[in-house]
Amino acid sequence: MAWSDIFLPSGAMTYDESAANIAAQEARLRTQTDARLAAGTITQAQADANYALAGQSLDSQNSAAAGGFFSGLTDVFTGNNASGSSGPGLGTLFKDVFIVAIIGGAIWLFVSFGGFAFLKGYSKTKHGVWVILGVALLVVWGLWAALKKTSTDASGVVSNVFTNPLKSLFG
Repeated sequence: MAWSDIFLPSGAMTYDESAANIAAQEARLRTQTDARLAAGTITQAQADANYALAGQSLDSQNSAAAGGFFSGLTDVFTGNNASGSSGPGLGTLFKDVFIVAIIGGAIWLFVSFGGFAFLKGYSKTKHGVWVILGVALLVVWGLWAALKKTSTDASGVVSNVFTNPLKSLFG
């Protein structure tokens, strides 16, 4: 039993069953080709082409299952899916959350290293209050924009990665 047998639907053949099936089909092709060659219904070149087909190595079930798994995993992170639509994936959402965490971390560092004492001293200068107010508004606006983008991307991820593929499967 191959590791990819775990991902197969209940009615699908296992790796060993499919290998035995391919061997039986190759044997039947060779037998039929020998019979047609003996009967004179095909030429030697056609028979050689049939023999070459019987010896070809097809993709293994393991590589097909791994390819499908990694293709699906890539689709989840990039936002592409089987229904053909494209939008934000989990990778976009992770990037958005990372940006919000960076902004929050910067605010935390500012507060924990005595930022309020600095602001108290700076506010006594000529234009200090206006500068502080402007910077505070920029920080609030940036945090709001980042959270809004994260929220929009999160709803797009739910729609694109989870809902649309299920609709395309179950129609």
